[in-house]
Amino acid sequence: MYSRLFILSLLLISISYIITTGCKKNNNSPVALITDTTSNLLRSNALVIDTTAIAQVTETQVTLAAAQLPTKPAIGSILLARPSAINPYGFIRKVTQVSESAGQLVCLTEPCGLNEAFEQLSFDINYQDSFSVAYGRTGSSISYTISNKEILDGLALNGVIKVNVSKVTINYKKKQGSLKPEHVLLKADINTEGSGLEITNTRSTAIQLLKADTLKTILLPTIAVTIPIITPVAVIPFPLVLTQKVHLTVLPLTASGKLKLRVSPVVNVTVGAQYQDGQWTNISNSSIAPLNGSNFCKKDFFINGSLDASLTLFKPIYEIAPYNNTLLKGFFEIPATLSFKAQTNSPNYSLKFGLGIEGGIEQKFWEGASQRLSLSVNIIEKEIARGDWTCQDTLATVTTLAPTLIKTTTATIAGTVSDDGGVPVTSRGMCWSKNQQPTIANDKTTNGKDTGSFQANLTALQPNTTYYARAYATNSVGTAYGNQVIFTTAKKLAIGDNHAGGIIYYLDNTGEHGRVCATEDQHAGIQWYNGVFLEIGFGTTDMTTRIIEKQGPGNYAATACRNYRGGGYTDWSLPYLGDYRMMYDSLYKNGIGNFTAAWYWTCEEYSINNHFYYAKAFNFVNGQYTIYFVRDQLYRVRAVRAF
Repeated sequence: MYSRLFILSLLLISISYIITTGCKKNNNSPVALITDTTSNLLRSNALVIDTTAIAQVTETQVTLAAAQLPTKPAIGSILLARPSAINPYGFIRKVTQVSESAGQLVCLTEPCGLNEAFEQLSFDINYQDSFSVAYGRTGSSISYTISNKEILDGLALNGVIKVNVSKVTINYKKKQGSLKPEHVLLKADINTEGSGLEITNTRSTAIQLLKADTLKTILLPTIAVTIPIITPVAVIPFPLVLTQKVHLTVLPLTASGKLKLRVSPVVNVTVGAQYQDGQWTNISNSSIAPLNGSNFCKKDFFINGSLDASLTLFKPIYEIAPYNNTLLKGFFEIPATLSFKAQTNSPNYSLKFGLGIEGGIEQKFWEGASQRLSLSVNIIEKEIARGDWTCQDTLATVTTLAPTLIKTTTATIAGTVSDDGGVPVTSRGMCWSKNQQPTIANDKTTNGKDTGSFQANLTALQPNTTYYARAYATNSVGTAYGNQVIFTTAKKLAIGDNHAGGIIYYLDNTGEHGRVCATEDQHAGIQWYNGVFLEIGFGTTDMTTRIIEKQGPGNYAATACRNYRGGGYTDWSLPYLGDYRMMYDSLYKNGIGNFTAAWYWTCEEYSINNHFYYAKAFNFVNGQYTIYFVRDQLYRVRAVRAF
């Protein structure tokens, strides 16, 4: 009697535990309510494995600690396990092979369903979950923003995709003694309220993309449902775990030319199936109430007689998998399609929106058959727009960028034609003048045609002069101009000007290139060598570099010049004899450059009988030079560089 009272008490405690825990909604794993808690019985070959006995779990194998098993599994046994750290989703599996070694049972397994595991089972799940980002998780409402996603050169996607899995309903009922369940219902309600997408193809040529593009895969909350299982000694709470995910995909697309389409579709679908009287029935259905956001401007479409385009605007794919086992999953694809036609005659355009449902459910988990139930609903197609162009051809849209590489007689300016106005751009380029608002009647360049970016080189400009420039683009409507930019050419350079970090002492025939010297001496008395008489010789680098490479670091004539940083430049050098001659004639004689009437070292060495004791120096007293001076003499230096 006491044992009966003990068992009855244990049953009451267990049932109380289920009722109090099964109704809680965990922030990490939402829990649905069970309406029938009295008649869930396992088959005789089904074993609930304690999580502490599980050593390892893979997709096809379960390793168990034999000492912790009250009953050892055999071939044909059904193993049930709750979620744990080593087994995060739990499982229901059938044993196909067993081996024992070193105190461990290694069980090869295959996926198993509810029908094989339970003699009797009844539950109703009505799962609803509003959008939430608390605790780092995402709810069943997904919002994904697409910001100018370039799928292909000229083909871009913008907007937002919203997918809300508003409700998941699962009913299951199997009576003791039945080979199959009496009733199974799997159903998910999904909508796309708030979605809005724009797809743009700026190319006038035909495009064909046959492959879908997956934008993102998003994990939804796991549905964890506690099933109370009646055993001879206790009520065991066992979870049914269902993982959910949504794949967001777009495309494919075919189009015979340029287009821009904006659509905000509201899609409501029910996906799922029902098992009753030994038969599966597809209960999927859908409805659409699309809101068209397009202004159908001729300029957004390239019409060469006609235009045809068809595309999958977006296709959410919903998956639900028992115990995260993809071999047992159900999946549902919901492609939303557009079909667009345009022509020169009235009506100029028509736009159709279509919706379909494709998918499948693995029957094995729910009623035992090792096959997939294919689900398909015929595409609903609805014309959502028809009429004539809401706006006609216009001038092109042009932008002028800031001038670059401004010199005495030349400048470079880039421009962009972002919109052709609905008809091809036949000419584009840059026009300029000394007066504001230049036109193509003034000086201009021609830089191709069509939309896109270009670069114009302005020539024959006058030095030190202010100019105004605008990019232009011409189509059959007329010539459009971009914003005006202003620039001033550099003044014409002259000997004695301060330029490029120093004073100009030489100009080439272009008047834009030459050589400068530093504005002051780099040393008033420094030796040429670094303490050792060495041959510098000839090479592929400049003489200053070779001197430093041979003599190494130190304080001498070549390093004094190379280390100079006038104007922020780092390419200063010790002058050749010819450099000093030009400085003497063009600067020193005219009182420019702050030179001292003294000797200055050149970079040129001199040898007598192969003795490299000497180097050449220039005298600013009389403009003469000596062929050689011993390198340990202390003379002045003045750095130079080319520009």
